[in-house]
Amino acid sequence: MQGKLVAIRNTSLRPREHDFGSGCGHLCRGPHAWVPHDGRRDLLLVGDSRGVRHRLIARRVALEVERPDDVLGLRDEDLLREDDELAIREPLHDIDRIRPRRHAVQVERRAIHVRLAGRPECEFCPRGAKPERRSGAARVAVEGHEHGLPRRTRRVRHEVPARRRGVESARDRNRRPSRSGVAGRRRNGARTRRDGHAGARDERKGEHPCEILEGQMALAAQRRWIMPIKAGDVPDGIPALVAQVLACRGLAPAEMAAFLAARPTEEGPPMLDLDRALERLRRALATRERIVVYGDYDVDGIAGSAILVRAFRQLGVVVGAYIPNRYEEGYGLNDAALRHLAEDGAKVIVSVDCGVTAVKEAALARELGIDLIVTDHHHPPAELPDAYALVNPRRPGDPSIEKELAGAGVALVLARRLLGDLSYSLRQDELLQLCALATVADVVPLRAGNRVLTRLGLEALNRAPIVGVRALVERAGLKLGRVGAGDIGFVLGPRLNAAGRINDAEDALRLLLTEDADEAKTLAERLEQRNTERQELTRQVVAGARERAEDRPDAWITIVADPEWPAGIVGLGASRLVEDYGRPAIVIAIDGNEGKGSCRSIAGVHIAEALDDCHDILIKHGGHAMAAGFSVSVDRIPDLIERLDAVVRERLHGERPVPTIRVDAEIAPDILTSKLALELAALEPCGSGNQRPYLLIRDVRVYDIRQVGADADHLRCKVTVGRFTFDAMAFRRGDHAEGMTEAGRVDAVVSIGTGLRGFVELELRDFGPVGTAAEMERLARGAAPALVS
Repeated sequence: MQGKLVAIRNTSLRPREHDFGSGCGHLCRGPHAWVPHDGRRDLLLVGDSRGVRHRLIARRVALEVERPDDVLGLRDEDLLREDDELAIREPLHDIDRIRPRRHAVQVERRAIHVRLAGRPECEFCPRGAKPERRSGAARVAVEGHEHGLPRRTRRVRHEVPARRRGVESARDRNRRPSRSGVAGRRRNGARTRRDGHAGARDERKGEHPCEILEGQMALAAQRRWIMPIKAGDVPDGIPALVAQVLACRGLAPAEMAAFLAARPTEEGPPMLDLDRALERLRRALATRERIVVYGDYDVDGIAGSAILVRAFRQLGVVVGAYIPNRYEEGYGLNDAALRHLAEDGAKVIVSVDCGVTAVKEAALARELGIDLIVTDHHHPPAELPDAYALVNPRRPGDPSIEKELAGAGVALVLARRLLGDLSYSLRQDELLQLCALATVADVVPLRAGNRVLTRLGLEALNRAPIVGVRALVERAGLKLGRVGAGDIGFVLGPRLNAAGRINDAEDALRLLLTEDADEAKTLAERLEQRNTERQELTRQVVAGARERAEDRPDAWITIVADPEWPAGIVGLGASRLVEDYGRPAIVIAIDGNEGKGSCRSIAGVHIAEALDDCHDILIKHGGHAMAAGFSVSVDRIPDLIERLDAVVRERLHGERPVPTIRVDAEIAPDILTSKLALELAALEPCGSGNQRPYLLIRDVRVYDIRQVGADADHLRCKVTVGRFTFDAMAFRRGDHAEGMTEAGRVDAVVSIGTGLRGFVELELRDFGPVGTAAEMERLARGAAPALVS
């Protein structure tokens, strides 16, 4: 509610000797009685604060300020002469010190009377109390509109009293609203700047990728929001919001119940060559030929290899397992490894998560007298290897239903059939939890069969984890019984991957195979150390990749290379570049005369197919629609850049991609409760292809904003939605701390999760100043964008 603004002083302060920052009550708002002017400043009964009546002096001070708090730092002698008084006229919003705004407030001279704006509960700081924080310098413009009083601009400091807190670090303490906001840097590294006078617009260089929201706030949405469609009929027994989310994702009402149940279905036709592979394995078991499982060095290959080794254990057979070294041997099958295994007596090699592109290696295996069984899930090239059996659901002509299985999923199909055909009872819990680790960590879509396998695997993992998984969960600080898909993707998966990224993946494989608890703890600790090393290397690679990416700002695909970057880390750098620029990215680690590249892509660009168009430039390549890898001669990198730039432009039809986020539903503030979180939990497991619902909430209060993370690149804050306040995190938005502090209230797209203590927490997927959602709706209708402030 609008009202006139004054400052309130403690009764113990004497005229001309007070400092508003150290002993006054805060500015107040709301309707109150008129307070008569009194030159002697008699004590006036103002109101109650938590049941205690206070006598204060109403001091009529009003300024043209950016935020109400700025008035607290001014002394009487700085502004007023004798009986001159200033008062605010027509403030644009209710005055609340926690809601800083950048609107200019009109100022005029008044005499005799002003209205006291009061809050129901005023906060007071006793005389002599030491403020907890001193803000930076704040610039305040003071202007009178009568009697020719000139504009005066002064730089002042103000102190904001606050409730006492427990002991906490400076980084974690709430950064009080001030003229300078919260210190931070923009994504391009330049510190924010402002105009000298109150209410000035912050000018930002360059256009926002969404072409909107260049208003007065130093805050803007990072993506274009695709607003939700309204659901039709809601099936019985399904909460309305869950049905809305599923409808937005293309499910018909008749399909929703089956999706939520995620029950196993009848198996369809077997994959091509599956029967041939089983026949060869049965024969090898009967004649006691040596079998070796050959896996990739990522979580998918490691977990898939562990599935097959454990399956053979259930048959009472000891088989070999081989994981190549990323730095010494590279990806997939290689000549040296095949020759070594042949000398060791191997007669059958079963590949896991690799081999579909190994044309030369398959020919060598045949020469060495090895029967090669390839199990893989990567995009098959035009020329397939001449293996004894090639089991891949993506293979042309394959009749199987599940086309999106992970490599470990294909290995699980083979293990199940092998044990079933030999009439062995399948101890599938230990195999399912390994499959769940691989399926989530390899970022395959959690739909259809993958959703079923992941749900069953997570249930098995939380109920009866194998020894190595238990040690890994405990070392990572997770709680068994509550491990979810997100924990695999962001906690467990990176630790297992760290072994192969830093050096050798053997420790990770041993962890998933061991039955010794002490050994498992030792291996889990070792992986923890490797993961710490990986995090530091990732920061270095990302920083360097971002710097080099600026050299080609208009490229259709970001491609950077450096001989100092480890080959195991470049994929993480490519992922960050996709987030930064919204276009496909490739990061290449140069080793001598050869470069090893890792690719990440966006919707609309099948990166593995794009590499197929460059097969004459590359030494070898392979991958999926969204991620791939390759080897290339260093002298051919310029040719690769030119070719891929043209290929990506053609696949995007010459239209620059705009980063988007699809909103599943808009919710009213009052329904965001723990009950809603439980309803949405029915959509778990969530991940690629089945993201946690993205929910739009408008005009919510954000405060206690602080930068967190080793590089202060994340934001943690509190969000008040309706009647409740939630902890919230915004990943890789640390450079927006200042803008969010200035805004005070935002429109946001959020997802709902639970913290370690089981409380509901929010993840801010994107946010902008109040009015952003309405602007996105205008864009969807094709209307011209308007400034949002």
